[in-house]
Amino acid sequence: CTLFFFRGLQQYMAHLGMISVTCQFLFPHIEMEALNIVPILEDGTVRLRWRVKHISLLRALTNPMLFRYDYRVKRLKWFDGYSIFVVDGDGLVYKVVNQKVMPDEERGVEKKSATQRLVEKMGVLPKGAQAAYSSVPSRRVSRLQ
Repeated sequence: CTLFFFRGLQQYMAHLGMISVTCQFLFPHIEMEALNIVPILEDGTVRLRWRVKHISLLRALTNPMLFRYDYRVKRLKWFDGYSIFVVDGDGLVYKVVNQKVMPDEERGVEKKSATQRLVEKMGVLPKGAQAAYSSVPSRRVSRLQ
């Protein structure tokens, strides 16, 4: 079962145009780049690894600094995708498969708290001691005898 099926280049280009216009409304800054293109002659495919960088509308409205281009470009969210273009004997693409989409790796990484970043910038603690420093206060248990 395929969700989207297109016959011909015109239908496919119309679909991509619709996605582009929709994304321009939802994301004030969105750009796509091709990371790697590899033709595989044995199976008649072209493999494309791509990345979409974006800023959501809600995020742009809550942070006015994102209206500055140089500030915004440094803080883009992104996700990677992988597409396979199946080519026939004439060199024309007759099938496109989006095999996987890889989420942003920064989402799974544990981020430092604001206190830890401030301590690191001020240089209050030596670099090795920062791993032991935690912004969560330790709980002291007092025993009443």
